[in-house]
Order: sequence, then C-alpha cells, then structure tokens
Amino acid sequence: MIGESVGVSSISEDVATTIAEDVEYRLKEVVQDGLKFMRHSKRHRMKCSDLGCAMRAKNIEPLYGFDSAEHCPFKHTTGGSKEYFYPDDKEFELADLISAPMPALPVDATLRAHWLAVDGVQPSIPENPAPSTLEDQKKKALGNDRAQPSDGLLHTKDVRFDKKSKKSSKEEVSSGTEWSKLKPLQAHALSLEQQLYYKEISDACVGISDTKRIESLASLSSDPGLYQLLPQFSSFITEGIRVGMSQRKLQTLKFLLKMVKALFDNPTLSLDRCLHELVPAITSCMINRQVCARPESEDHWYLRDQAAKILAEMCKKHNNSANCLQSRVTRVLLQALNNNTQGLAVHYGALAGLIELGQECITSLVLPQLKKESQYVDAATPSRSTEHQAATKITQLLQRCVAPVILSVQPSLDMLQAYQEQYGSLGLPLYNQVKNLKHARAGIPLQGVAARLQSPTLKSPTVTSVGQLKTKPAPLTLTSPQVSAIKISGKTTPRAQSPISAISSPTLAAALRFVSVSSSSQLASPTALSPSTTPISMSLLSAVINNPAIVSQLSSALSQTNTTASSGSAQDSKTPTTSS
Repeated sequence: MIGESVGVSSISEDVATTIAEDVEYRLKEVVQDGLKFMRHSKRHRMKCSDLGCAMRAKNIEPLYGFDSAEHCPFKHTTGGSKEYFYPDDKEFELADLISAPMPALPVDATLRAHWLAVDGVQPSIPENPAPSTLEDQKKKALGNDRAQPSDGLLHTKDVRFDKKSKKSSKEEVSSGTEWSKLKPLQAHALSLEQQLYYKEISDACVGISDTKRIESLASLSSDPGLYQLLPQFSSFITEGIRVGMSQRKLQTLKFLLKMVKALFDNPTLSLDRCLHELVPAITSCMINRQVCARPESEDHWYLRDQAAKILAEMCKKHNNSANCLQSRVTRVLLQALNNNTQGLAVHYGALAGLIELGQECITSLVLPQLKKESQYVDAATPSRSTEHQAATKITQLLQRCVAPVILSVQPSLDMLQAYQEQYGSLGLPLYNQVKNLKHARAGIPLQGVAARLQSPTLKSPTVTSVGQLKTKPAPLTLTSPQVSAIKISGKTTPRAQSPISAISSPTLAAALRFVSVSSSSQLASPTALSPSTTPISMSLLSAVINNPAIVSQLSSALSQTNTTASSGSAQDSKTPTTSS
C-alpha cells in the first residue's frame, strides 16, 4: 500500500521476500512485547490492549477500533477469489426477546439512618469505618506491615508463569509468594460525620466555652474511632502552635497542649506516624524565647512545664531504634541550654525537659552543666525583672528536682565548700535543700514510736515518753562483752550478759550499740557528738521499732537475759545484776 501510494506498481519476488522477512521480524517483536504486558497484567490470554501497549512502547501509532475487553474470535470465509475474516455475531431469537420478562424499574434515591456510635462504642456495620488496633497502627507507622493479596495495590516477587497451567491467576500468585502493600498516592477521604466531628472538636478545644472544651478533651482521650482523624488533628495542633507562637497567644498554646495530652492518653491511638509534626511543636513551647506578650506577669512557666512532661512521656513510650527520639530531643535541649544569647527562660525550658527525662539524664547531662548555669543565673540582676524571675524559677526547679538526685548519687557530699566548688553559686541553695532532705528523711513519727514503746514487748519501767528518761541508761560497750565481771566487797561476781550480745545478727547488734552510745553521750554532754549523729541514731531506732522481725528477736534476747539474771539473783541475793 505504501509502495502504490508513491507510484510503485509492481515489485520483484526478491524484494517481496526481503520485505516479508522484515515485516515478520517486526510482528514477532510486537507480539513478544505484548506477551510481556500480558504477564505483568497477571493474565494467560493476550488482549488487543496488550498489543496496543507494545506498539505505544515502540512509538508506533496503535490500531483503533479493535480494543475489546473480551476475546473476539474471527470466522473465515471466501468470496470472489478472496479471503475474508469477520467477527462471529451471536444470533438472537425474536420470540425469546419478546417473551423475556421486563427489567426491574430503577430504585429511587432514598435516605437511611444508621448508628455512628452507641454509648460511645462504634458498632461494626458497613457504613462505619473499620476500627484499627493499636498494633496495626504501629506497624503501619513503622512501614513493616504485610498486607493480604486482596488489599490495595500489590506486587509479587519470584512469580513463575506457566501457559499450560489452568490455575487461576489468584491461586497461582498467592501460593508461595511474598506480598507487600504499596501506600496509596491519594489522601484518604473523610466521611461527612468525621468532617463534622473534626470541626466541632477543633472549635471547642480552642473556644471560649470551658464546658465544651472539657467534653471535647474527654472525647479525644477515650473515643476509639479517631485513627483516621489523627493526621488532621496533628496538622491542626502544629499549625495552631505556629500561629500562637507568632501572635504570642499563651492561652491558645495551653489549650493545644491539652489536645496533645488528650490524644496521647487515648489507649486506641498510636502517635508514631505524627511524631514528626508534634515533637517539634511541643519542643517549641519549651525552648521558645517568648511565648506570651507579657512574660513578666503571665504564667508561661506552666506551659513550659506541661510541654516538658508531655515530651518526656512521648520519649518513654515511642522511643525505639528506628526514630532515636530521646537522643534527638536530648541533643536539641542541650543546644538550647548551651546557648547564652536566648535568655534564661529558654534555659528553664531546656532544664525542665532534661529533668523530666529521668534520673540518668539528670546525672549525666544536668549536673555537669550546673556550674556553667550558675554564671548565667548570677548575671541576672534585679534590674532586669524578666531575667531575674527566670533565675529564681531555675533555682526553685533545681532545688525541687535535682537536690534529691544529688542526695542519692552523692550521699558523701556534705560540705558547703564542696557544693560551691562543684556547682558554683547554685551550690548554696542545693546544699540547703539536700540538708533539709536529710533531716526530713531522718525524722521520726512520734505517735507511732510512742505507741510501740508502750507495747508489752518493749515495755520498760525507765521510759515514760519519747525523749524523756527517768534515769540515765548505762552505756553499752562497743567491744563484744560476752562475759564481764563486777567486784563488790572484795568478791568478783560475773555480770549478766547484755541482750545485745545474745543477738545473732552482728549488723543489728552494732546498730543498737551505736544508738545506745550516741544517746547516752548526748545526754551527758550535748556537744560531745556532731549534730548529725542524733538524727542518724533516731532513724536507726525508728527502723528497729518498725520492723516486726527485729522486735521479736529483741524480745527473745531480752527474755533470755532476764532469765539468766533471775537465776543469778536466786543463787546470791546480795549480788546485783544488770541488764542493759
């Protein structure tokens, strides 16, 4: 046809043979590419669309008018010394068409109501979205989930195709293959009910009505069907915090943090896939230089404290080897703490965040920074009211949260000079707080001790009340007096054993000897011992009295000693006996 269009009327046999070979090669190439498209479509029968795709892949204009979803067999016939191929048309009987029943009328559009939730529980009906468990949410967020062959867009690996096999494509693909789900390219569309719920909750959480806000936060913390709305709420909170920071709206920032807390408290939600939005927003509430219009009068410290608590809870719950959340947050807070150009309010937020991460973080990160931090605190003069207020808040924070850690990790550090050398000017308030904690821990519940002293087991005729003794008790020797002797009228008589010597536990015996010596020395001379000895002895006595096992051991030792003393007095009534 192309040759005739340019004036070639006839060609030789050699030229026709050469052209036929080239045409055959081109046809085979197109058919082979069509087979590839057929296999990638998981089919065993080639369609016209496969050849069309193969021709488009080779920049050849595809054929038009032969595209069909079904196989179109052609029939062969001859006429006028020519061959013709035509599709086989199905023949219909007019009688069957006339006698066939009429099709049903189309149904009119109707409205039907269904329950979105019953008593706060979403019923499992086709109209409601399927609830997703917390484990499924975490798997989807981490991207290591495995989908079933019927879900979403799928692709296979190492799939073998056999033309002679008569198995269906689904059976062939599902046997011995690994499936992985591809994430959809388009965003998920929310239903009308979910859009209305999102609008009402977001407006109520940042609105002026306290009642609606409380109800909305309660719904966010307990509703089990919020998984599909979580990205929308995360974007709303992030954008709200950004706008609140730029406009210095402290109240709005507090409301948004309450929304984050409510979503975090929901046991059916996993925030793994929203951490990349929520963590920077919460961190900004902690270490932003100015989060309100009047920092000298507004309570922006509460906002920083709440943000620190929420961020610490997120790190404890969602930290793993994939996101390294806690180490990244710690690095950001340390950078803010080492920056001396942003102001002490930023340092307060960074310290609050590091303290909330736990005792290990305080020991390894906060304590080495305190001497440098004391220089910043000293530089805050009363003339600069905002900085001076921040310095006071930092000192109170360290006294409240860091002093107990110092007492537990450095119990031997008890000199003011050592505190000042290690922590600078902050050493004085920390020393005072640690000293107060030591005295508080050494305190004795007076009513409880008095009640135990009046019990029959420890009843003593020389004790009337706590701290009041009729007679001064004899001091106990710190050596091990198993046998001692007294000399009366030239006669040496063995003295009764001390109850402490009859105690089998050497630790308990040493503790009781220390209590006796310290109490007797304090009564004899108030300046004989250091002021810290009396609280230690009183705390040891309190621990002994409050331990039932030790009390029973003391009772048995006392009764054994009294029996020995009674037998000795019966042998010689003139020989005095002493029980300590």
